[in-house]
Amino acid sequence: MNEDKRLKFVLQYYAEGKMDTRAAIKRFKTRTGVSDKAFPVFRWVGIAASVLLVLGILAFYFQQGEKMTLLYADATAQRFVLPDGTKLVLAPQASVEYNIGDFENGKRVVRMKGKVYYEVKPDSAHPFEVEASIGRVKVLGTQFLMKEWRDKLTVFVEKGKVAFLSKKSNQGVILTKGMGAELDSESFAPVLLQPGKDNLTSWATGKYLFSKTPIDRVLKDLSEYYGVHLAADNSNKVFSGELDLAGSTVDVMIEMIEQVLDIKINKTDR
Repeated sequence: MNEDKRLKFVLQYYAEGKMDTRAAIKRFKTRTGVSDKAFPVFRWVGIAASVLLVLGILAFYFQQGEKMTLLYADATAQRFVLPDGTKLVLAPQASVEYNIGDFENGKRVVRMKGKVYYEVKPDSAHPFEVEASIGRVKVLGTQFLMKEWRDKLTVFVEKGKVAFLSKKSNQGVILTKGMGAELDSESFAPVLLQPGKDNLTSWATGKYLFSKTPIDRVLKDLSEYYGVHLAADNSNKVFSGELDLAGSTVDVMIEMIEQVLDIKINKTDR
């Protein structure tokens, strides 16, 4: 990613007063384990010494002579694009780190914490690898979710195929569309999971599928996505259908559901 693209990214997402940068940096260092010594050369892109990315952070620093990039989502999910064109959606408090030189030399490797959705740019000559504390994933081009929580690592594939391996034993499983697996710190290999709920990756893609779902459950998902609180005046209703929230405002969604189910939905800020 050249300087012009970085500046364009900053200008697109910059919003003055949207976050406490000092508090965010402190939480970021605690979350990623990066110490102050790792930041001998540190700058926020574009805005003097700091950049506000609507509660997201894009930082550059040098560690052991290597130029590194740190991506971090603070209070809300954040979208980023890697130098190779791979798209990421970081859940709140998640982080991704990578060596800029690796990408410039065709080595596509990132390290993550938290929950991250990946849409990997296909490149058969350069596999894409994601490393977590106890496991790693290797792919060529796919869309998948990777979640690290305490001593467990979960991977769910939405499209394509990935190899999910344990760092301890290098044993693993191959996952294809609709498959998931989980690895804990005491295991030598990931264990396949039974098919779960339909909307596992919806928080990142904005696409939700409901089938006779109680309206309270539907509104809970919409509330989490839009960052508001929604409540219906009739909790006995159920909703079926496919919603693309990424292309619609919360008010449009409210109006549509109200008309379909003949209910009234109240919206309040969180």
